[in-house]
Amino acid sequence: AACTIAMAVIKTMPDPRAPRAWTQHSGDVTRQLSYGALAGGLAGIVWGVAARVVLRFVANLAGVTQRFDWAALATLLAAALVFGALAGMVYAAIRRVLPQNQWLRGGAFGMIVCFTLGIALYVGPLWQTELSRAGLGPGAGAAYQALTAALFLPNFAAFGLITSLVFGQLEKQPGAARLTL
Repeated sequence: AACTIAMAVIKTMPDPRAPRAWTQHSGDVTRQLSYGALAGGLAGIVWGVAARVVLRFVANLAGVTQRFDWAALATLLAAALVFGALAGMVYAAIRRVLPQNQWLRGGAFGMIVCFTLGIALYVGPLWQTELSRAGLGPGAGAAYQALTAALFLPNFAAFGLITSLVFGQLEKQPGAARLTL
C-alpha cells in the first residue's frame, strides 16, 4: 500500500508521444481488446501473487500453519490471469469515460473492479475455498476475514494502476501506426 501511494504521489515527466487516435474499425477494436487483455492479464498475475501473499500473511497472523501448495498457487494464478484478461478488455472498452489522468484512471478502474467483480470473489465459493485453504474458514472468526478483505483493497487499486499504465505503454508503441479519427 505504501508503494502504491508513493507511486501515485511522485511526479513524472509528461510523455512526449501523442496518445493514439483510435478508429472504430475491426482492426483497431481487435488491437484495443488485445492490449486490454495483455495489460489486464499481467495485472492479474501480479494480483494473484499478491493475493497469495495476503492470505499467507493473515494465516500466519492467525497462527495457522500451512504447507506450501504449488497446485493451489497455479490454480490461483491461472484464475487471476483469466480474470485479469477479461477485466482488461473491459478497461479497453470503458477507459474513455474514466478520468483523463492515467493514474486516476487506473485507480478508478481498480475500484470499479473491486466493487463489482471483486465482491463476487469475496462472497463466492472461490473466496471461501481460498480462506479455507489458508486455514481461515468459518471457524477462524470475522476479524481475520475482515482483515483479509481490507488487505485486498490496495490489491485492486494496484490491479487498476498496472492495467492502465501497461495499456498506455502498449498504445504508445514506437512501431504502431498512427491512425486518425
